Amino acid sequence: MTRPTTVVRDFQVEIDLDDSVYVCNVKGTSECTYAPGRTSGPPEDCCPDESEQETTFEILDCERDGERLFPGPELRAQLTPLLPVEWMEARLWDQYMREEL
Repeated sequence: MTRPTTVVRDFQVEIDLDDSVYVCNVKGTSECTYAPGRTSGPPEDCCPDESEQETTFEILDCERDGERLFPGPELRAQLTPLLPVEWMEARLWDQYMREEL
């Protein structure tokens, strides 16, 4: 496995919560590693690709009805589960793979 590489990217996402739309700025940080597999040679020497990604997201601020907000712990706890995590993780992984090639 290659050594981990840290990938950081800022996202702007819309989150619907309680009949309000929050436009949130989110910082995503991923630790990514990738090792290509081997598909030629004797079967005992072949192995699949190996990859790992550990990601954290931090809501930096939001806007609701034109007003900038810095969510406190309660609002952050409500917004965080609504983040499009899979989509953001995929964007971070794509960025990592482009940088590694």
